[in-house]
Amino acid sequence: MSQSVINLSADLQRVVTASERPAGFVDEMLSGFVQSGLGHFGLNHLEDHDGLFTELKSNNILSSVMAESEVEWFDMTSQLTMAQLEMTAPLRKLAADLELDLAGLFMLALCGEIESSYPVNMAMAQLQAPDNTPRPMLHCLCGVINYLFNKHLTPASIAAHPLITTATLQLHGNDPLPLRTLSISSRFWQLLNGRDEQWSEVRVLGGSAAQVDDEVLIPHSLKQQLPELHGLLQMQAVQGVVIRGSQRLGEILAQALSKGLGRKAVSISAEHWRTMPLLHLAARYAGWLPVINLKLGPAERYTVTLNATVPMVFTSGRDGAVEVDNLLEIETPAPLLAQRQLMWQRFSGGILASAELAKSALIDGVAIRNLVKSAELDARRQGVPLNKAHIISARHRHVGKQLRLLAQPVVRQVERDELILPTAAQQQFDHLVQRCLQRESVWSGLGATARVSSNHGVRVLFSGESGTGKTLAASHLATRLSAPLFRLDIASVVNKYIGETEKNLGLLLDEAAASDTILLLDEADALFGKRTEGEGAGDRFANMLTNFLLTRIENHSGIVILTSNNRALIDAAFTRRLDAIIEFQLPSVAERMLIWQSHFGKRSPGDDFCHQLSSFCELPGGFIRNAVLSAAVMSPGGADELISQETLLNALSDEYRKLGRALPPVLAQMRSQHE
Repeated sequence: MSQSVINLSADLQRVVTASERPAGFVDEMLSGFVQSGLGHFGLNHLEDHDGLFTELKSNNILSSVMAESEVEWFDMTSQLTMAQLEMTAPLRKLAADLELDLAGLFMLALCGEIESSYPVNMAMAQLQAPDNTPRPMLHCLCGVINYLFNKHLTPASIAAHPLITTATLQLHGNDPLPLRTLSISSRFWQLLNGRDEQWSEVRVLGGSAAQVDDEVLIPHSLKQQLPELHGLLQMQAVQGVVIRGSQRLGEILAQALSKGLGRKAVSISAEHWRTMPLLHLAARYAGWLPVINLKLGPAERYTVTLNATVPMVFTSGRDGAVEVDNLLEIETPAPLLAQRQLMWQRFSGGILASAELAKSALIDGVAIRNLVKSAELDARRQGVPLNKAHIISARHRHVGKQLRLLAQPVVRQVERDELILPTAAQQQFDHLVQRCLQRESVWSGLGATARVSSNHGVRVLFSGESGTGKTLAASHLATRLSAPLFRLDIASVVNKYIGETEKNLGLLLDEAAASDTILLLDEADALFGKRTEGEGAGDRFANMLTNFLLTRIENHSGIVILTSNNRALIDAAFTRRLDAIIEFQLPSVAERMLIWQSHFGKRSPGDDFCHQLSSFCELPGGFIRNAVLSAAVMSPGGADELISQETLLNALSDEYRKLGRALPPVLAQMRSQHE
């Protein structure tokens, strides 16, 4: 009997509610469809068979659909429509996408039943004896489908079928085409049948309770864009969105998008998304919104070929390119001051001074929430009320892994009276503090030309001889801003492999910006030195690195402090990009007096002696510190005893010896008098 092939697009109008069919009926329908067909084929093609094919043929599931007690295969298939098979929504969508007819659906369901039904495995093994393989070979599959559906398929036509070309079914083997086998991923088959299988490559984002709380973290400027993004993705005007900035905030934004799209946001690694086409199919038919996290360096690219059209979200840092057609890129800025203040107030329960914290830290809502949680744990452990000190401590701990790998924390509270600078340098430094405190609001009210180049970053150069207080000043700035300070290890950043240095620095700057960490780049002339005129490969690479660093630091949204012993070594092109340059001169006599007294404290050998030291010892503060510490160690009486002149002069002599210089004559004479 001829079989009229009925296309899904013409016969999917009839919808039956779940209450009309018992639980599991969809699975039983497709299983009965496959088993009845195999039973009919086996009974008519195997001379020697057991009762298995008789049992398969007598499956009565299809009879219930046709409302008859017993239906022959060809009578049934001449009347059966795709809609009557009561497929799940994912299966209906797949069948519509691939324009499957009953024969195509049978091929798909047969491969699926192989993964779940023992009787079907036994039947296929008998049909394919002596190979006894349960997965269908193309020659056997052609025979079954051609007979059951009056088709004229060949192994080549099956190999070109949309089920195979879309990777829904996999073709295995290197044998001649008729001997190759077909299979379907068991978990993908379960997904098509509406079962929520666990995929190890997939992490579901958020949850009902967490998601409501998470949406508070989205900056207002981004939240206002959500309706437009929903519309663009629903109309397929764009394929996806690249969210640059904080990965966690990108995931939260993706969750908000998924709600508007009626999809489930799931995180998938970039490598899995690139190398597993099955995930693309699963995303389409499971209703996922894939969120792919990328860690790209400068000039790096991420490309992927899609087998199924699904909306996507990529989260990425500031560098690199995502080469997927028709993507929209957005950046995740820190929430504005007013919103940050509300977040601090909300997450701390109104305990913390939200206005002060919001002004001092340009961080996003995710970081604010995490800091408050960590600070609350500290306060609870100490048995004291939550306060600002707990937040400061938490900020030093909550920095990115890449930042800790490439830089070292400088955990030192330096108050104002502990930093002694010349008057001019002190005034410049106080101005720098105000510039950092107002780096968000300084652009308000300025003209269009000024605003077009607005950037929350602050770049400053501390220049001066070793020991003049550059690092101490950086610590004092961090103290004034209640911010963490990290010193960059240049040796760990500069890599001999081209491109790795830029990538390391790019990742470090991204993480520093996310936590609003102050970066201290010691001996910056090693990174920002003058570009050379040479034409060698080494010169060209050094110049390319300098160009990248100049641009990347200029666009950085955080605070960067560069130090150099010689300002003249810094590339002149970078000077324009600096917001401040502070020269740390050698201290004058009066300043050295203050430095000596500040270091001695209550163990001072006397003001007269300090005045003599200040007059004749022209060392900067770093060396004074070393001499006082050394003298304190050599003093036999411990912390309660004054540091003697003899002990101090001996320690000072050691400092001069390290410099390759002799103790000044007046101090040398004083030392000899104590011997």
